[in-house]
Amino acid sequence: MTISEQQNTAAPRQGLGLVHTLDGAERDALRARLRAAAAGGAAPARGACREAVEASALPLERIGATLSGGDIPFCLLRNLPVDALAQQWTVGPAPLASGLLLGVTAALGLTNFGYHEEKNGAILQDVHPIAGAEDSQSNAGRVAFHMHVESPFLPRAARPEVGALICLNNETATPTRIATVELVKRQLSARHVLALRQPDFRLRHDQSFEVNGYTLSVTTALLKEVDGRDETRCGIYAEGAHAAAQEAVDAWKRAADAVALDLVLEPGDLLLFNNYRCVHGRGAVEGRRWLKRVYSTRDTSLLSEGLISVWRAMAARHIDHSF
Repeated sequence: MTISEQQNTAAPRQGLGLVHTLDGAERDALRARLRAAAAGGAAPARGACREAVEASALPLERIGATLSGGDIPFCLLRNLPVDALAQQWTVGPAPLASGLLLGVTAALGLTNFGYHEEKNGAILQDVHPIAGAEDSQSNAGRVAFHMHVESPFLPRAARPEVGALICLNNETATPTRIATVELVKRQLSARHVLALRQPDFRLRHDQSFEVNGYTLSVTTALLKEVDGRDETRCGIYAEGAHAAAQEAVDAWKRAADAVALDLVLEPGDLLLFNNYRCVHGRGAVEGRRWLKRVYSTRDTSLLSEGLISVWRAMAARHIDHSF
C-alpha cells in the first residue's frame, strides 16, 4: 500500500506534517549536484552536500520551522534521488542517500552525531533486519517495533533532537509509524497526564547499545513541558515505580498505538521528525528493507569528534539530568 493510500485510513487518527514532493526535473538537478559533491567517493563531504541541498527546490525554511515549532513536527520529503539497487542488492555504500542525510540536516543548521556504544560509532547508520536479531525490539529486528523515542535513557542533551530516515528499499511495504506527543496526550485522562509528569518511571538502555553487559537505567518523568511544548522520553523499556505509574505508562503506549500514522516509505522518501515531540515505531518486516539513518542536534555540548559516550553523558555534571 502506498503512502497516499495509507493517508485515507490513518489521517483521522494523526494528521500529516509538512509533505513536499520534488518533480522529476528538480530531483534530477539535485542528483547531479550530489554526485558532484560525492566526487566518486562513498562518504561525500558534508559541506558540499549542504551546498547541493541549499541550491535545490526543497523548502528548507518551512522544514526547519515545522521541526522546531510546528504543531505536527515531522516532515516527509518525497521523490528524492537515491542510489539505484541491483535486484540482488546487499547493504553497502550509498553515496546519494548519505549525501542527502548529511546535506539536508546541515542545511537546517543541525549537527550530526552518533554514539560510541551504538553501531560501532557510526554516524550514518544502516537500518535493516540482521540475522539473529529478528525478535529484538531494535532497528535490527523483524517483529513490530513499538512506539518510542530515540535514546530515552539518556538526558535530553544527549538525545537526538531530530531523527532522519531515508528509504532505499521497502519491498513488502513495512509501515513506519509516527505520532505527536500532543495528540497522544489528548487521549489520556488528566490523572494519567499528571502521573506521567512525576519522576516515577524507570528507563533502561536500548538493545542497540553495547555496554559490556551492564544495564544503564534512570528514574525520571516521562512527560515534561520544555519551552512551552510537552516532550516525552517514553521508550520501549519504560516501567512504573508503582501501580498508578504503571497504569499511566500502559495508557500512554495504548494511546500512541491508537493514533499513530502509518507511512509506507518508498525509495526516495525522507522522513524527518522532532525526537523530543514525536514517538515513532515500525510494523513487522517481512521482506527486504533498507533505510539509512542519522541523528542530529543543535546542542553540541556533549559531542567529541561527532560522537557521544553514554557513560560520560550519564555522569556529566554540567547538564540537566531531570529530563
